Amino acid sequence: MPEGETTIATLARAITRLEENPHPNMFGTGPEKDLFTHLASDLSLPFRAVVTNLWLFGPVVSRLFSRIPSLNAIVRTVTSVTMVNGGVKVNVLPPSATAMVNHRIHPAQTVKEVMEYDRKLINDERVKIRVVSSMEPHPMSPYGDEDFGYQTIKNSIRQIWGNSTVVPGVMIGNTDTVHYIRFTKNIYRFSPTFMFPEDLKRFHGNNERISVQNYEQVINFYYHLLVNADEGTLPPFHKHNDEL
Repeated sequence: MPEGETTIATLARAITRLEENPHPNMFGTGPEKDLFTHLASDLSLPFRAVVTNLWLFGPVVSRLFSRIPSLNAIVRTVTSVTMVNGGVKVNVLPPSATAMVNHRIHPAQTVKEVMEYDRKLINDERVKIRVVSSMEPHPMSPYGDEDFGYQTIKNSIRQIWGNSTVVPGVMIGNTDTVHYIRFTKNIYRFSPTFMFPEDLKRFHGNNERISVQNYEQVINFYYHLLVNADEGTLPPFHKHNDEL
């Protein structure tokens, strides 16, 4: 006979706690702050006043970002329960129940800190937590005025899209750069493709696409990136059309 809640109910309670209590907002402790300070000169006066005074408006900005899924992933470690398993038969009490939880960790946190937060939040000795696989957040790549890699990418972008504003940002997701972090700290994740909100649902799915014009710009960008990188010093900025 059942005594109290089942293992599935216990697990469901733990999952609910994870979903309803997000990790702390880390706005200002990673590169997301510099993203906005670099944008300041191109913003209209009201927005410029906000981003140049984040010491005052930071809490307001961080709360606003928390309400937008794509921006929430920039300011905190985000949590997604991706797999659940439990029960063997409709009339048999489940001997165990498991869930797979995926975290995308903010650059200012560590795997250990995330695990400690989860354990404290769930606060149930019946729920056992273990790491199946993990990766610490990568170190931030330098993006100063004299950093050759960043400035070369920036110049190459502006040669193709002359009116663009280039700012440092956070890559939400993993890339093949994991294989290079032992060799250099100058690792930059940039794709010269246009993405719009309606494109998000196409990622790795049906009708994933870019325009013909953007395809030409992608080729043009990589051509200029290779040429500029071969210079060895930062080249003077020049602008031209889409043709090679």
